[in-house]
Amino acid sequence: MRRFVMVLLGGALALGLAAPTVAVTPVQVPGDAGWVGTGIEVDGGDTLDVMTLGFAQTAKIPEFFVPGEFISGSGPAGQTDGALCGDVGLDPALCFVADAYFGELVGRVGDVTFAIGDSSTIEIPDGTSGELELAVNDFEIFLGDNRGAFTVIVD
Repeated sequence: MRRFVMVLLGGALALGLAAPTVAVTPVQVPGDAGWVGTGIEVDGGDTLDVMTLGFAQTAKIPEFFVPGEFISGSGPAGQTDGALCGDVGLDPALCFVADAYFGELVGRVGDVTFAIGDSSTIEIPDGTSGELELAVNDFEIFLGDNRGAFTVIVD
């Protein structure tokens, strides 16, 4: 079951036609917020269309930045030139999603987490149901230096 904010297109009303509806849910996902509820209830196997906009920074930019050696920000695909969150030497369980890039848009339903990235669809893992939650991937204990946000539009 999915809940949405319904948007009526007013032009059809002026013509006396039945108003078409577009079901969209825009969700702000700040880089420093951790898991953000979407208000969308999903079941395993559901497929949702998404569009993600924005930029997130998951670490402070060093004082002496050397191009190509440190990337602290990204779009929804994450910092794809770097390591996966679970591969950097700290306990992978501290990552929102260990097998996703830092800064990548990630999702969770119940206890099941998954990478979303810059995909145009979200496929809800089988065997899950509940509210879809979203986050900017990072270590849960290091959110304080994150900046930026993604706006995710779910249809």
